[in-house]
Amino acid sequence: MITFTRDWRGYAKGSSVSTLADTIEALAVAEGAAIYGGVAGPLNSYLDADNRVQAQVDAGGKAQVLMGTAPTLPVRGYPVLSGIRAADALSVVNATVTDVSRVAPDGTLLQGIRVTATGASTNASIDLALRSNTFANGRLSLLAYQDPSALNLTTQPGVAWSLADGVGFANWLTTGPVSWLKGWWGLHPAVPASNSQHKWTTGGGAPAFGSTAFTRVRLRLNYTTTEQPWMEFYEMNYQQDVAKSWVALTIDDGYDTAYTLGAPTLEKYGMRGSFSIIADLIGTAGYMTLPQLQDLVARGHEMVVHGPIGGTGSLANYSGSADKYSAVLADIISHQSYLVNNGLAKKGSERCYIYPQGYYQFSNADQTISNAVAALNMVGGRAAGTGIQTKRTIRGQGSLLLPIIGHTWTSTPSEAANITAIQASINAAATDKCDVTLMNHKFVTGAAAASLEIQVSNYELILQSIADNISAGTQEQVLFSELLFSTANVRRPAA
Repeated sequence: MITFTRDWRGYAKGSSVSTLADTIEALAVAEGAAIYGGVAGPLNSYLDADNRVQAQVDAGGKAQVLMGTAPTLPVRGYPVLSGIRAADALSVVNATVTDVSRVAPDGTLLQGIRVTATGASTNASIDLALRSNTFANGRLSLLAYQDPSALNLTTQPGVAWSLADGVGFANWLTTGPVSWLKGWWGLHPAVPASNSQHKWTTGGGAPAFGSTAFTRVRLRLNYTTTEQPWMEFYEMNYQQDVAKSWVALTIDDGYDTAYTLGAPTLEKYGMRGSFSIIADLIGTAGYMTLPQLQDLVARGHEMVVHGPIGGTGSLANYSGSADKYSAVLADIISHQSYLVNNGLAKKGSERCYIYPQGYYQFSNADQTISNAVAALNMVGGRAAGTGIQTKRTIRGQGSLLLPIIGHTWTSTPSEAANITAIQASINAAATDKCDVTLMNHKFVTGAAAASLEIQVSNYELILQSIADNISAGTQEQVLFSELLFSTANVRRPAA
């Protein structure tokens, strides 16, 4: 509920609006384009900043607390490293190490270390001692933080993680380097035998979880020579496990077959999907109509924010813009407003983003898009990359760049193997107690003939694998918003 003090993104100076999402209102106020208040009439469904107390009191003045759904988090697990200090370093290469503290997403003030590359070579590392443990099931998690926004880097830095049985690294396991956008991130590599791409591999000797006594960990930054990125490391935990793996099913772009074939197939298995739509294409040939979207929401599915404006391409459309940041903001706001204004925003779904065509950076290490997503108070987003497992943690973590299990049709002969690989990834997540997001687009009854298509019978094979895991008690199917809010350790709205 705001009143505009100047013309702003299509809203006229002096006009008052009561149907915008809190995130959009906050942005208008932050940019000096509006003030809270000035709108008469009943409150909308959002707890606006100027009406927060009033909105929690009914007409009779009685308290009406709207708490929402608490995140579903794992057990604490065994803290292998915690309260890390620079003085704990056993070895430092091409880096400086300093003590830092930072408030984690769960509100806990954590003590850790910042490892800053000196710019020499292409990697920097630090070794730390571990209390001897064989880590029988190999389920380890590392909590880290970075913010390269002001560093003007040409390459996104990555971190590799190694475990060894001693100073000589006679027997050791390692992971490939992983990079992410700014903020908190949890690394959860799978065991060597897993089907997952991001997993432990043998670096040397004959290490094995359950028999090798690991006593040393190495954290290594990979970067471009002469640049000086930094990363902060806070905790390493063993068996910080959720009760069940979560699977979110996203269906992108709003094609009409998502309504006529996709949703009924999901419902046949008692599942619900998260549909990311392109507002400008709704109601056009080959796409769903607004009443169909509203019907899906009524049936328990959800709509999440997508794009871009115009319906083609991605946020790369704005790469030549004089003000890329504002252009990205306007695109996201446009699609967020579409959900809110048409009754499609439910339980925080308007704060969940699907990057159009998975495009999230104008260049390697550029943070323009992620800064815009964060400024709009989006809980997180999903890209189109694969290979990195995600896992809900006790502290919470950044969820700006959740990966996918993607389906891309290439040919009829290879489709059976393609579906089998997707099933294997879903089953691996159940075993590793990690979370996954499946991405699909178009559905057909006959054989697929284009990259975005999947035959309904093959989609059913995937859903049956999830159903089998649900029956076995190892997996649960959730909405994308549920996964994002819990990953970020943020309470999901009740309505």
